Amino acid sequence: MLLEEKIYLLQLIRDVNKGEEVSIPSIDRRIIRKYPEIIYQGKLKMYLSDLEEEGYLAFVDAITLQLTQKGKDCLTLYKPQQE
Repeated sequence: MLLEEKIYLLQLIRDVNKGEEVSIPSIDRRIIRKYPEIIYQGKLKMYLSDLEEEGYLAFVDAITLQLTQKGKDCLTLYKPQQE
């Protein structure tokens, strides 16, 4: 997974529900706008699993997830680089 896609996914998860739990269908509908290839190639679940393994997010149940503190910290550190 590219860093840009990883950061975008983390930002999307953070922004969709103000940092609270988010369902995968909600992410799916929003990510298709910027990265349709992730959806059309069936990579979203794989990318989310990778982010979970790396500790950036946690699954609450089978289709719901939320950012971990590590995910929030990553976005905080990345933000200055975008400006």
